[in-house]
Amino acid sequence: MNISSERWSEISDVLDEALDRAPDDPLSVLDDICSDPDLREAVRSFLEEDDTIGFLEADAAAHAADLFEGVDTAEWSNELAGDIASALGGGAEPDDGIEPGTRLGPFRVEGEVGRGGMSTVYHARRDDGTFQQNVAIKLMRQLPDRHSVERFRAERQILASLDHPNVARVFDGGTTDDGRPYLVMEYVEGRPITTYCDENELSINERIDLFQTVAQAVQHAHQNLIVHRDLKPNNILVTPDGTVKLLDFGIAKVLDSSAHHDRMNLPSTRTGFHLMTPEYAAPEQVKGESITTATDVYALGVLLYELLTGHRPYQLQQRSPYEIVQAVCEADPTRPSTVVLETKEVGPPSSGEQITPDDVSSRRNLEPAELRRRLRGDLDAIILRALRKAPADRYRTADALAEDLHRFRNSQPVEARTGTLRYRVEKLIQRNRSAVIASGLGVLLLIGYALTVTYQARQIAAERDKSEAVTSFIVSLFQASDPFTTGSSERMTVREVVDRGATRIRSDLAGQPLVQAEVETVIGNVYASMGRYPEADSMLVEALATRHQNPDVLPHELAATENSLGRSLFRQGRYEEADSLHQQALDRLVREYGKNDPRTIPARAGRALVNSEWGNHALAESLYRQNMEVRRKNDMEVSATTYHNMASAIQMQGRFEEAIQNHLTSIEKYRKQEGDVSVALANAFTRTALTYHRADSLDKAEMYYRKGLEMRRELLSSNHPHIASSNVRLSWLLAERGKTEEAEPLINEGIDILRSVLPSDHWQITAAEGIRGIIWAQQGRVREAVPPLQKSFRVMNQRFGAEDWRTRAAGDALSRIYMAIGQRQAAQQVQAALQQGNRSNADG
Repeated sequence: MNISSERWSEISDVLDEALDRAPDDPLSVLDDICSDPDLREAVRSFLEEDDTIGFLEADAAAHAADLFEGVDTAEWSNELAGDIASALGGGAEPDDGIEPGTRLGPFRVEGEVGRGGMSTVYHARRDDGTFQQNVAIKLMRQLPDRHSVERFRAERQILASLDHPNVARVFDGGTTDDGRPYLVMEYVEGRPITTYCDENELSINERIDLFQTVAQAVQHAHQNLIVHRDLKPNNILVTPDGTVKLLDFGIAKVLDSSAHHDRMNLPSTRTGFHLMTPEYAAPEQVKGESITTATDVYALGVLLYELLTGHRPYQLQQRSPYEIVQAVCEADPTRPSTVVLETKEVGPPSSGEQITPDDVSSRRNLEPAELRRRLRGDLDAIILRALRKAPADRYRTADALAEDLHRFRNSQPVEARTGTLRYRVEKLIQRNRSAVIASGLGVLLLIGYALTVTYQARQIAAERDKSEAVTSFIVSLFQASDPFTTGSSERMTVREVVDRGATRIRSDLAGQPLVQAEVETVIGNVYASMGRYPEADSMLVEALATRHQNPDVLPHELAATENSLGRSLFRQGRYEEADSLHQQALDRLVREYGKNDPRTIPARAGRALVNSEWGNHALAESLYRQNMEVRRKNDMEVSATTYHNMASAIQMQGRFEEAIQNHLTSIEKYRKQEGDVSVALANAFTRTALTYHRADSLDKAEMYYRKGLEMRRELLSSNHPHIASSNVRLSWLLAERGKTEEAEPLINEGIDILRSVLPSDHWQITAAEGIRGIIWAQQGRVREAVPPLQKSFRVMNQRFGAEDWRTRAAGDALSRIYMAIGQRQAAQQVQAALQQGNRSNADG
């Protein structure tokens, strides 16, 4: 049977009171608080597990309403939703809360921030004396078994690797003494994006620009095989300075995974247990089908609808679960350009609150009729495409949605509308109205344009087809990892998903070479980010060969794969090959798009990074400055990363004061973009420390080295190469300061990590072994120190030349050791080699 809105409200009130009075046994107080026998029986049916779906009919929509047992809904009480989930969850532990002052790891809880159906969020501060840090701690209900705990840890590590300036970071996690899992996340002070836009009366274009930032952050996560699952305004905050921050990215998956495992033995009529917000949930979520990147695209469509119209696509307040499912899965939303002229109720019907067309339009600095005209046509089409019921009918990526909005902002034809010649010519005239009217060549221009757009339309269609094929393949990987699709109780980690994708590429994408190359590039980049360089190289070499052989490949696509392979080779110390690839990419992009096109920036930055490490510091600085100029010419802000890299190139040339100023600028920008803790900030601390070290400011160097190492340990896996780099550099400084007891375990750990991730002949391993030789020498093990220092000096000299600071450092250390053991002639020979190198450099 169906439940009316009024009846559902009555049931909710009784449920709320019963669960408040007796959360462990709400049935025991039901007779005392409800005198209506029919109402009492309806409430009892919600609380008794065997009857929880008895009120649902057998059609797909009704069957799916069962999923709303534990949802977090913006209109219903969050507490009620959580209590229903707990009551139906078979003995889930109640959340007793955490008292202020409680310690969780290095953090001290200061107070509760908010409470939802499945978790409670606390504000906490770091309290271990290392550095200051505000965090949010999300405490979840207890996990049922060891398997769920292991899965939670795996997912936590995946989320911690998601590094984007507009995504709130997951720093850490663990379990409390009583077994409840928690996540430590970036603490964001901001307003929900819809509230921020209304309070600041942002225009339609300003709202679109803000939304595009959200879409780009979502796309970044999708490229790392992470789906949000619960995008909504409360999870998308805007800070006072206008920075967008997405919260809880992937958290819903962590919660959903444990909840699913906890309920594996449910009756077969159940289709699963999903955390979602009904107003923003896609039809496939409501029906318990596979969650893919298209699910997030749908939620983005709901968000865009609300940002631009002030309404949501469906009015779900005071509706029963059955009615909600019918609306989301079957009803078509009102066109945005139509809904802005309607008056709608907000809040409970009894409140009498309404939102009028004047309310909506005034918050967008328009009159109602102007707002309707602004939305009608392109924006209608874009929003409604994102909201299509079938995932395959929506934009296949968040990036595709953002790109169509970019076309709209530039008065270009949008993909969401049928691309007739008339429509495209109208767009041309909108972009060039004065020129077309003033010129007697208008007719000829239109004819020429008609021929041009025919070609462009074919090219865009081909790109769209390829993008959809790539997305379909990635989506299939998500589906293969979803136990609701496969029938398995096991979820796959990102590493397993990527490995499966790598093995399926040739069989699944046979006959689609450009699609295969795109997927290989994506997977190759993921492998490289994991430090799995052989797998990355294999994927990227294959992709590059395919793209070189295909005449339909676009220049920036070929350059993207060249840059990706170049970055992977650079990380392995194969500098000559890396530089050649970046140069090829840069030449191609400049030839096709011009030297000031933003697409040239990654290739130029790749060359600069290689040459800086290679010892060609002046060339690296020149390339970074060229990138700064390209950014300025395209009205792009100079990024924190550009300042960071520029500082490193300047430092290598001995201009320490100038380098430090650039480092401090990069640190300030990173903090503004990403908060007080991030991988990028840890990298900036470490590079800043190196500059202070070389400038003999050892106290500041040690401080920044320690900050960088502590933050890297907080954020990265224990065998990550960046942790090894921090260990090596800090141990080198400690050795210079005579702190060998602390230095030796650090350098040993660093060498072990480097040997596990780099080729055995990599110069960084040799350099680290040389630093260990210095430590041994200071411990009195002088003769043991000679072989690693000899090798270090030889390798640095061969690779970087005698004039490079790394060669000089190794040479100076070796000559001091020779003097200590009485080999004066050998020491003089080392110094002579260094002097000869300096003279050769000066002569050159």
